[in-house]
Amino acid sequence: MILKKYKINILGILFFLLLNILYQYPLVLVFAYFFNKRIFFFTDFLYTNSSWTLPLLMTLVLILIFIIAWKLGYLKNTLKNWHLKRIFWLMGIVFFTLAINYLVTVLVLKTQIISSVTSDTGMSDILGQLPTICQKYILGIIVPLSEELLFRSYIFGSITNKKVAFLISSVLFALVHTGFSWYLLPYLILSFIITWVYSKRNNFIESTIVHSSVNLLGGPAIKLLDTLFKLLPY
Repeated sequence: MILKKYKINILGILFFLLLNILYQYPLVLVFAYFFNKRIFFFTDFLYTNSSWTLPLLMTLVLILIFIIAWKLGYLKNTLKNWHLKRIFWLMGIVFFTLAINYLVTVLVLKTQIISSVTSDTGMSDILGQLPTICQKYILGIIVPLSEELLFRSYIFGSITNKKVAFLISSVLFALVHTGFSWYLLPYLILSFIITWVYSKRNNFIESTIVHSSVNLLGGPAIKLLDTLFKLLPY
């Protein structure tokens, strides 16, 4: 089902919207109290056992996202022409992205556009209540895989015009994380880089590696780089 004028696959976009809502649902269910909601009678059980219920629910959603993407044909040739040397190229991109992330952090803090480059969505507070291994699993595996499939594979698979897909993917990814705020600026830069990595070969694994590295190493990299260059205003 194609909207020919704009070369958009409506079915793919519909799945993107529905799965993106479903992707947010485990967080709302397990931490319903955080959002001042009591959705079902078992939310207390989910919260009490959040160290395994949240990772489990998010893993199940990821599996569903993956299966539908595979059925829609969005994952064709994902591993085609894969070579070990690609790892070295990706590591170079990761280092570049972390360096850009540091420079953007310095810029926005020195200009006092925002007081922190971490958007105030409550995610840090929520994940901070989980054991460290659960935090690393969610931030390093579940979140990057789910979001790269949704914001890259589904959007690029649904929009034939790659320039339009690139723009929509990058902007939507940043907006979902920050809303219409100054936090959008640093997220947009990172989003453009990760989307560019995906667009080179339509390979969500490559963009996931970069995304995961930024999630896990972004904070430590900023601290390390600032011990060398001391550019941050604090």
